[in-house]
Amino acid sequence: MLGLIRLFLALGLIVFVIWKFIPIGIDYVDFDCLLWASLAIQPLVLISLVFQSIRLGLLAGLPHMQIRRPLSAVLLSQGLNLALPGRVAEAFKATYLRAYADVPLSRGMAAVFLERSVDMIIVALLGLLGVVLLSKGSNWIAFCVAGILMLFLISIPLLENRLLLLTKILPWVRLRGFFESFLQHVADKVRGGTFYYALALGGMAWIASFANIYLFVNIAGAKPVDFGGIMLVFVATTIGGAVPALPGGFGGYEAAAVMALKPYGYTFEDALPLAIVMHLSQLLLPVLGAGLILTKERVGISALIKQLRSVVD
Repeated sequence: MLGLIRLFLALGLIVFVIWKFIPIGIDYVDFDCLLWASLAIQPLVLISLVFQSIRLGLLAGLPHMQIRRPLSAVLLSQGLNLALPGRVAEAFKATYLRAYADVPLSRGMAAVFLERSVDMIIVALLGLLGVVLLSKGSNWIAFCVAGILMLFLISIPLLENRLLLLTKILPWVRLRGFFESFLQHVADKVRGGTFYYALALGGMAWIASFANIYLFVNIAGAKPVDFGGIMLVFVATTIGGAVPALPGGFGGYEAAAVMALKPYGYTFEDALPLAIVMHLSQLLLPVLGAGLILTKERVGISALIKQLRSVVD
């Protein structure tokens, strides 16, 4: 019975994505080119996922290059991100690793925090690149936030004892223990240099993501776009997709792609289907992977609920 429920959840996730986001009734689009481009970039999508998985495992304290469970956690999180608002699905990484890799919840959440910190720094650097490409200052706020975050992370080992003292004001013993373990794990990863290794792995994942956009636009694009134009598309869609308009970043991603392609002669009718299918093709493996995981394994929700109950009791 439980397996049947998981199967329906997986099928529901896939049907939701197809129904909600695939463009229907667009007669002027060359779907053959879009299909070939979607298939061609899947190896690059997989490479990016592998780098992300190595990074997650490293930050969670798992043995080096052990990526099976981190890969499953990343696939599950990214797949469920299409159906859940904001970044709620990120919590499933921690609960999954707790259920299948014996990673304490506090350490798993610390790893997710460090992951998001790495990505925030990279997105801010991309935002700075966007400022240069567009000669506008709209992304300086993100860059400053990332700079402050970087300084905070660097200072955590120096401030560890003072931050731990702040946890003493928390009312529940187990909640204090959770945050103490969280802070100590973050401090250890920054102090030992693991955070900077994770930053390099994050950079490799983002390079693979840029490569898949470059390949997709060159295969499926109706008009030629030079290297600088592809970089602009990549920066714009990265920042646009980070805006929580809809689950999975839909809406902001497509609007950003349409805007970035406009200077290269793309009309709205040309650019929108290209942007939608390009976005979907990057999510194909996570959706299929999340569906498979939901049919075969627990995702750690019950473990999370029990853990939270034990913290506040």
